[in-house]
Amino acid sequence: RSELLEAFVAAHPRVADAWATLGKTRVRRGDQTGARAAFEEALAIDPDSREAHQGLGRLLQSLGDADAARPHLKAVVRLDDEKAKRHRQRDVDAADSGAPREWVATVHTETALAHARRGDLARAERGWSRALELDPDSVDARSLLARLFEGAGRAPEALLLREEICRRQADDPEAWYALARVAMSLERRDAAARALERLLALAPDNAEGLALSARLAADRDPAAGLELARRAVAIAPTAANEYVLADMLVRAGRRDEAIRSLERACELAPDEPRYRATLRSLRGGGR
Repeated sequence: RSELLEAFVAAHPRVADAWATLGKTRVRRGDQTGARAAFEEALAIDPDSREAHQGLGRLLQSLGDADAARPHLKAVVRLDDEKAKRHRQRDVDAADSGAPREWVATVHTETALAHARRGDLARAERGWSRALELDPDSVDARSLLARLFEGAGRAPEALLLREEICRRQADDPEAWYALARVAMSLERRDAAARALERLLALAPDNAEGLALSARLAADRDPAAGLELARRAVAIAPTAANEYVLADMLVRAGRRDEAIRSLERACELAPDEPRYRATLRSLRGGGR
């Protein structure tokens, strides 16, 4: 086979794949110098030859030259990623051309999720928006798009999506909690109160809903806020719920109890700086 390849590249010296294959053959024969020359020739013809980058990178590694090997092996990863992207885009393009709309929407949703995981939020937004155009009933696309907007500081847009989700999933407590949380971030207290009322009607023991209700009630009815926070901690003694309870206890003038609640929050979430800072501040207030 080596002789045939040698003859082929002599007759067709501008075929990168042939040089890359010849390089692999020379590696197997133990001709490292000849293999390196073949891989380098392939890359001179086609700088994006995956096989040549891989062959040369591995060869250089075997020779102990890790620094020289590194860019070639990185190129392999880049080329594989680009190939995967092209395949995904072809799947999306082919899907758009005539497949059932719900299936196409699913393809767009999954592709957008891959973009989001890589940090390409603009393409993720376009993908989820397209999925909703194709299938307005897509729960996943609408929820993921709402989450993207929330993370990007686009709460008003997220609120509209959360309201639509609640209209379509009126019996889902988590949908109402998500709506209440966004409404609270926008100081839309009446909207948050309606969402929480619906949530607790569906799930009276939803600890997250109780804790959020406590925060909502804190200013107008501190006693009710404290009671809601105590219920939340009794159901789910998480760090976040202990922190809300500590806030309610401070408002009620129960500083020592608040400190104990904050201590529990810090034990449950030792890496949360906000809890530690609040505890230090509260302890310092008694000096």
